[in-house]
Amino acid sequence: MTSSRAPQFLQGIPREQQGCLPKSEGLLEDVTTLLVKLCNLRAEIEDHSLVLPEDIIPQAFAQEKDFTALYNELWEYYPYKTLAVIGRETPLSPADEVYGKYYHTYTDYFVPNIYNAIRGARILVTEIIEEAAAKLSPSSPLYSQYDNLSLLIEQSRAGALQAAIDICASVPYDLGSIEMKREDGANIGRSGRALGGYVLLWPLCLAGDLPYAPTSLRDWAINRFEYIGRALGIKQAIWMAALLRMGGMRALLTTLRISDED
Repeated sequence: MTSSRAPQFLQGIPREQQGCLPKSEGLLEDVTTLLVKLCNLRAEIEDHSLVLPEDIIPQAFAQEKDFTALYNELWEYYPYKTLAVIGRETPLSPADEVYGKYYHTYTDYFVPNIYNAIRGARILVTEIIEEAAAKLSPSSPLYSQYDNLSLLIEQSRAGALQAAIDICASVPYDLGSIEMKREDGANIGRSGRALGGYVLLWPLCLAGDLPYAPTSLRDWAINRFEYIGRALGIKQAIWMAALLRMGGMRALLTTLRISDED
């Protein structure tokens, strides 16, 4: 997700123009439309087309609401299962193949990428809200426009943290770290998948770099990046693990980009 305006041809088909598209395909167009809107909002903030927090925060809250609604709507057409980790008695370890107490399984390898795009967007929207809220004056009209702005920001943070945890829950499936079974119950085994490593680079970066995520989550993300780099041969992941260890990964990437431009 860049901070540049998205080209017009990337815009999804608006709902009113989706016509005879199956609902499942129309929802994917909606995902594209919302991601493009977020790209453009980030671009407007970066190039100072939008400056006032009173202009930024309502747009960010509106996008957050749209992403949440679309996530819930996707479930009917692109369901996934949440499976508990059975019998875990030892403390969490960065070397665990599953983070926390559960993981997800999906109907195919395309589905987690849809959800992780939205989860990553939720993290970025919360980042926009927090950065803008820090610049609000005590007399800002937003305090009267929203019943409890501080509570809404806390709820946004909670949503972003849950998105980060759910990104982690998708990792075992994408990397083939868990035993997979067909609908008939037959075991089809497990194997590390380089493609899964590639598609996880950005969402796992967002999850591991979330400032208020548990240290255990960041450490686990670093370990997974090292696995992706060493076992699957995706060398960018080794670099990302090193940046996560340094902290503030996306800030460091922005600094490096600006330095290159100079």
